[in-house]
Amino acid sequence: MRSVTVGIATAIAVMSLTVAVAAAKPANVKQAKDAGVQDAKCSTCHAGAKPPTKDTYKEADLTPAGKWLIEKKAKDNAKETDGAWLKDYSGPK
Repeated sequence: MRSVTVGIATAIAVMSLTVAVAAAKPANVKQAKDAGVQDAKCSTCHAGAKPPTKDTYKEADLTPAGKWLIEKKAKDNAKETDGAWLKDYSGPK
């Protein structure tokens, strides 16, 4: 019974993270530009012709930079991603 409870709690935590990520805002682009990231645009983190909506968001559609932001958010226990963090990103674009 305990393992079922732990499994349910883990599933809820993962879903919560996905919902929080899906709520990304265009403000992230402004934050990145204000921090000096010159090429900041939606496609910096999101693959595809246009940014996803809350209904079409898939973590699999993130670029390496977008995945890095999600990892940094989790590592820092932040509530939201901050586009300014991209100034510290040194991976592939």
